Amino acid sequence: MRGFALIFALLALCGAKAQQAQQPPKDSIKTLSSIAVRIDVAAPLMEAIGMGCQGYEGAARIGLWNKLFPTVEGGYGKCNYKDESTKIGSKVRGPYFRIGADYNFTKKNKRHSRFMFGVRYGFSTYKYDIDYPTPDYANPSVMVGTNMKDFSGSAHWLEVGINLETRLWKMVGIGWALRYKFRLSESDDPIGAPWAVPGFGESGSSAIGGHFYIGVEF
Repeated sequence: MRGFALIFALLALCGAKAQQAQQPPKDSIKTLSSIAVRIDVAAPLMEAIGMGCQGYEGAARIGLWNKLFPTVEGGYGKCNYKDESTKIGSKVRGPYFRIGADYNFTKKNKRHSRFMFGVRYGFSTYKYDIDYPTPDYANPSVMVGTNMKDFSGSAHWLEVGINLETRLWKMVGIGWALRYKFRLSESDDPIGAPWAVPGFGESGSSAIGGHFYIGVEF
């Protein structure tokens, strides 16, 4: 009898250990922890209230261990601007793309809110028009516009910034991003450059951009 009791005790102990081994630790998380798609509604909102340039942007990303989030972003931007002092106007339009990743600094298994630091490489190829004021030949005191169309340009830049995001309901979440952008290169026609670059912002060596995302995460 004692032998049977010992055997049953050993079997129970092995079963308990096997069941324990099958249950992942509370803090463990899969390598592929999430897949998300998002849209940026900041530009449409600014456009609706008459601020900034127009733009439409979406993003897709995967989560690895809920720590590293490789991301691809793409959009289409356009801007119509006229300098009131020089009376020089420019219209630009074109697609843009960004590739990068975010690193999550919050608790490893905390998926409902995150604080992240991100890096992006961005590039855009675009078309633009320039409108220069020139004197009217018949009446030199009157300035008329000389519209030169369909110049081609391209730009490359880097972005660094912080992201905050939280879950609203089930798979739906929102996020905010603030980024500082460094221009790497910009190639335009010798006659002039557009006032803004799609996806980057106002032409220059650097720019600051903000994003407001709404999306779903699986």
